[in-house]
Amino acid sequence: MPTTIRTTVIAAILVIASASAHAAEPKPMPPSANKGKTGSYQCQTKQKGCTYYVSVPASYGDDNPAGIHLFFHGNGGHNSAAVFEQWDKHVLKPHNLIGINMEFEDDDNRKDTSAKSAAAREAVAQTLADYKIIPGRGVVASFEAGGITHAMFAQECGRGRGPGWPFCHSALYTSAYPASPAGLPAMSWFIGCGSVAWLMALDRIGADSVAHAIELSQNVPRGGCPDICLKITKGQDNLVSVTDIAASTEGFARADLAFAPFIYAPDFAEKDLKAIVASANDLQLGAASASLTKLAAKPGLAEEIKAKADQLSAKISERIGRISVLAKDLAKRDPVLCNFYVPLFVTQCKGLPSEKELKDILAATKKDKSFAAGLAASAELNKMLPNVLMIDDKYPKVPAQKIPALTAVAGRLTEGSQAATLAAELILLKE
Repeated sequence: MPTTIRTTVIAAILVIASASAHAAEPKPMPPSANKGKTGSYQCQTKQKGCTYYVSVPASYGDDNPAGIHLFFHGNGGHNSAAVFEQWDKHVLKPHNLIGINMEFEDDDNRKDTSAKSAAAREAVAQTLADYKIIPGRGVVASFEAGGITHAMFAQECGRGRGPGWPFCHSALYTSAYPASPAGLPAMSWFIGCGSVAWLMALDRIGADSVAHAIELSQNVPRGGCPDICLKITKGQDNLVSVTDIAASTEGFARADLAFAPFIYAPDFAEKDLKAIVASANDLQLGAASASLTKLAAKPGLAEEIKAKADQLSAKISERIGRISVLAKDLAKRDPVLCNFYVPLFVTQCKGLPSEKELKDILAATKKDKSFAAGLAASAELNKMLPNVLMIDDKYPKVPAQKIPALTAVAGRLTEGSQAATLAAELILLKE
């Protein structure tokens, strides 16, 4: 299995390689006439033929700032840009994300990709100006040839989480992403491809999907995130399925707690609160909580500041509660993700009672033989992945002679883990 990206869209790769390494960090845009507008609506950009639709979920409000979900459609798919039904039901409303669906009227992501990427930068910047958005809480996703624009946008903007790259999760839905996915800020990934769409006329999307997952896995020792959901669905055609969206959204929910800020800083701009908010958004929950306790004891503290400090305490407590639930779940069903995320959460909660709880969770896993077995089996599956699939045919296949070894590994994987799900899907691809 080659580890380089194999695609026929050579022109797009050359454009990406020759483009400036990074776009400048966007300057804040002034609010538009759509500021605070609810529902769904279309917006123009400065780029000819490039528009976008915005969908504001019912969960959003002045007292509940949102994140962002940015989506790039495939070639021939611009008429779907106005449709948010699946996103709203499964992603936007449950996770309070404002949707941005890019729309390219020429229906060809291979043409003038730089303008399409610029339009996406404009769409994100304008949405940040028009709504209360917490930069860093977000999903960037693409379908089919939309991956070409997705890749350029990532290479230009993905230096670090913030207004220019407000994301903690990336989703490739049968996506022709012609660039290395490594090197971006640590984030979770969903990479899905239906077996029927494995070898499309445009790209070798299936082979590249596997290559992307392998590269991301190899990048983990260099600071990457092992939350990589590779999903190969037997019999699935070229589409974004509800099942894929659900799997992707699970990854976002984990990365949201691990990497993303969660407080809208402009709402707490007072001198007494500013540094505390910065600590909280840097995910130093213990330090932020200690500072709030100290602030509460300050003589003569204004009632308005006390009220806002109580709001911050509630937000931090709610987040710690979600962390506790996730840590317990991962300890039961995914050793790889548990060993990555829970230590991060221990650091976040330093000095809090939850720090001990999280350390106890980790200590218990080290005594659990089945946890260790699942961890070892996951590593074994990763080693097998480059060679277990026949990727060059029209449909992906696992040679019959490799099924016994794959089945043996699957039997040692932790039920419900990402690795167990992938192994089960691979076994279904028996030649």
